Amino acid sequence: MKLLFDIGNSSINWAQHDGQTYVEQGRFDYQESELIEKLEQYLPTTTAMEALLVASVVNDERNQVITNWLSDRWQITPWYAHVDSVFAGLTNSYAEPKQMGVDRWLAMISAWTSYQSALCVVDCGTALTIDLVAADGKHVGGFILPGLHLMQAGLLQHTDRIHATVMTEGTMDPANNTQSAITDGACLAMVGAIERAFADFQSSCSETVQGVITGGNAARVIDFLQYAFELKHTLVLDGLLTRYDAMT
Repeated sequence: MKLLFDIGNSSINWAQHDGQTYVEQGRFDYQESELIEKLEQYLPTTTAMEALLVASVVNDERNQVITNWLSDRWQITPWYAHVDSVFAGLTNSYAEPKQMGVDRWLAMISAWTSYQSALCVVDCGTALTIDLVAADGKHVGGFILPGLHLMQAGLLQHTDRIHATVMTEGTMDPANNTQSAITDGACLAMVGAIERAFADFQSSCSETVQGVITGGNAARVIDFLQYAFELKHTLVLDGLLTRYDAMT
């Protein structure tokens, strides 16, 4: 049994994989001050783990806290995924691959392994990331924007006379009150960014671009998109497993 982690800045996705399929999985939000408490609360208690696989975008100090806790719990040193220059025909466009978030790279690995085609890979997490991959496996490049919550929080933090609450739901309809205007505006911005990136890339490709979307807010966004995207909640974890299995 393998235990996999996708550790973001504000949430953690985890899953157990028995070699064939995911047998248990979950997701929880956290703040740094309550990280250990949340790990103890949400993770399985079984000790029968073959490996601990980690994809993390947090700082070294927080990673060390996580490493220590996992090692104490399961008596196994966690394996951390890193970004490659090339993997299985997928070529990174970054001159310094380590500067790319590992979650983006693993999401691309998963999508590329599945489709072997031109791709638009979207992750709707704390940040909204959009990555474009050509049909020959070359990463064309990508975009990083504030996610649904950050867009709203940033606006509210820097305006004195706008009083509203950061919300998780939004529509694409013009709003007649400030609260809805902020929430719907953030949703509109995310959808607009994804659609523009997809449309421009598709117009430059002679083949059909496959859209794949993941992340905590993906389910809220996908219904608004005019282009077809496959929603895959385990995209990063799938890439993590693929990358680990190729090494062992």
